[in-house]
Amino acid sequence: MPTKTLTIISTYQLSEAEIKTILTSLGLQKSATLLVDNQIDKGIIAGIVIKYNDYYLDLSLKNKLREIVGNLS
Repeated sequence: MPTKTLTIISTYQLSEAEIKTILTSLGLQKSATLLVDNQIDKGIIAGIVIKYNDYYLDLSLKNKLREIVGNLS
């Protein structure tokens, strides 16, 4: 079975417990076929961004602020 990569972008290195909570929330579990890549990007200000296959979930403060500014325009 091919390995799939779940990328989690955050402002700091996540602990194993935090990663496990995210995986559980997504209905996934860590396995030999799932590689979790925690990337650091302080530009997102707070929150996380998740990329998995064609799935993209942006829960960052930067994105929320962008949405607010867009709604004000």
